[in-house]
Amino acid sequence: MMLNNMINEQPVSDDAFQNTLLEYSNLRKYVNESLLNVSKMKGCSVPQIGDGWEWKQFNKVPARRVVAGAPAAPTATPAYPNPGEDTDE
Repeated sequence: MMLNNMINEQPVSDDAFQNTLLEYSNLRKYVNESLLNVSKMKGCSVPQIGDGWEWKQFNKVPARRVVAGAPAAPTATPAYPNPGEDTDE
């Protein structure tokens, strides 16, 4: 849509060109932020688009640290007993 808008606006005025550049800059920022969110959620490296529209070095999100002596996450208990298992009911 953005490319079509740029092509359909003939001749391109300076204001229209500056608005188009701003739209593309905002799109680049949005993509970078979205990729960083994926990186945090999945714990993986993601590329970033630089100011010159080049691929920047992949971003590596630091791994989550486990604190020594911290209680372990609770384990889920089955909703139904295993077959052959005694119950109090």
